[in-house]
Amino acid sequence: MKVLVFVDYHDQKEYYKSLSKKAEYADLILGAGDYSMFGNNLRKIMKDFDNFGKPCLFIHGNHESEEEMIESTKGLKNIKWIHKEIVKKGDYKILGYGGGGFERRNEEFEAFVKKEKVDDKTILLVHGPPYETIQDTVYPGMHSGNISYKEFIREKQPGLVICGHIHETAGLSQTIGKTIILNPGPEGVLLDL
Repeated sequence: MKVLVFVDYHDQKEYYKSLSKKAEYADLILGAGDYSMFGNNLRKIMKDFDNFGKPCLFIHGNHESEEEMIESTKGLKNIKWIHKEIVKKGDYKILGYGGGGFERRNEEFEAFVKKEKVDDKTILLVHGPPYETIQDTVYPGMHSGNISYKEFIREKQPGLVICGHIHETAGLSQTIGKTIILNPGPEGVLLDL
């Protein structure tokens, strides 16, 4: 399965062409939030992504509210908003948890994933990065990531974590145990799973 993953698009039209080309080869598209600038133009942005004609599983970032995502994706054929949902696609299970990017811990997330069976075919889709990873480091020693995400990764070892929020770490990946953590950035990355 080929999966296009991206984050932090922020209505920057220059990235649309890159995403559109990569979407041609994708079986599935995963978006990790911040499609807009504070919710502006969100419905149009979602319609543009819907026009890719591929199944899209999206969560919101800190630039979109839950209500805005519900409204902006209403009636669209290819986009499913999966905040606090678990979706099966082929052999893979995607855990979607949107919003955030600023909190150090998230008890609601911890409750959401607590009893979930996780293996190397599990993908965690979050907006903010896990704590003390390369994805949350802007300056040496300064971290803004989420400890709850990091503990989940260490304990459960999902196969893949897609995150963003920190623009300076776009394109960076690292591995913790068996888990690959990736900030795909706004141009997106096409993964062959």
